[in-house]
Amino acid sequence: MSLSYSLYRNNINENITNKAVKELINQKPFSYLCSTNFMKMSERKIIHIDMDAFYASVEQRDNPELCGKPLAVGHAEERGVVAAAASYEARRYGVHSAMSSQKAKRLCPELIFVPGRMNVYKAVSRQIHDIFHTYTNIHEPLSTETETFLDVTEIKRAFSLAI
Repeated sequence: MSLSYSLYRNNINENITNKAVKELINQKPFSYLCSTNFMKMSERKIIHIDMDAFYASVEQRDNPELCGKPLAVGHAEERGVVAAAASYEARRYGVHSAMSSQKAKRLCPELIFVPGRMNVYKAVSRQIHDIFHTYTNIHEPLSTETETFLDVTEIKRAFSLAI
């Protein structure tokens, strides 16, 4: 599973261009955390976590025979949709979420469709969020289980920095 992140050390609103994310950060609890009453905004350390291709990665983890193959989580029927995710192998062909299954199949004839298992994705997401909580209790999830902001200004547990 790929895990991309961004660390914002300065004024958060200057570092984020996405309007929806700016609005989210200006809401509580982040607006409170970043206010000058609590701590200078320039002193906050916020990590943005985006678990890209999460559902497809979980499927490949649970079914190793799917590793390295173009995979879509969704339905292959004529009116089906690549509803949740496409693996990196499928993305190389231009396949992405919210694409019709027929178009995805035209772009990538070898594409393998698997039905979504939301209960499994939620359980894996909870495990990952439990790991986040070992470092900080201050987090702000976005609309899915696969994306969140972590305030790591004051982490709960020490760890070594990679050099």
